[in-house]
Amino acid sequence: MNSPLVSILMPVKNTGKFTHAAIQSILAQTYRHFELLILDSSDDTITTDIITNFSDSRIKYFYHPEMNLPQILNFGLSVVEGELIARMDADDISLPERLSVEVDYLLSHPETDIVGTQFYFINEHDKILFRKNLPVSHEEIEFMMPIITSIHHPTILTRKDNFYKAGLYNEERIYSEDTEF
Repeated sequence: MNSPLVSILMPVKNTGKFTHAAIQSILAQTYRHFELLILDSSDDTITTDIITNFSDSRIKYFYHPEMNLPQILNFGLSVVEGELIARMDADDISLPERLSVEVDYLLSHPETDIVGTQFYFINEHDKILFRKNLPVSHEEIEFMMPIITSIHHPTILTRKDNFYKAGLYNEERIYSEDTEF
């Protein structure tokens, strides 16, 4: 297989029962030319067992229990093959067309640095509780960023070089890495 266009970074830490659905939602994407980097820093065996039971050549599994979230994300960025980077969290689910829509948009709009989506809050039974409506225009996103995180990490797709332009993740800051980025 040629190098994938898209690399998906999915950090995992003790997410147990949610992990399987998160991975499955990525493997079921209609856009297929990706690699999924599962960046595991769990100290439980349940999460790790769930991950290692998957058998798909697009999955690359890395286990670094000593790393915090920004450290493991920076590690992931150092080993990705794709030119476009998507983020995914181990307790979220992506709709099947997510990558297809994001890749098409980003490739057809070279002036755009990053794309993200609206999202639904669901409960543990996959029942939709409510939709989170976020700003959609550049001006609205920029205006709202000091007030709310307007682009949520598990919905983004961006070019790899944008991470390097931003200085990667601050490894001393162990929360709100999406807001900082």
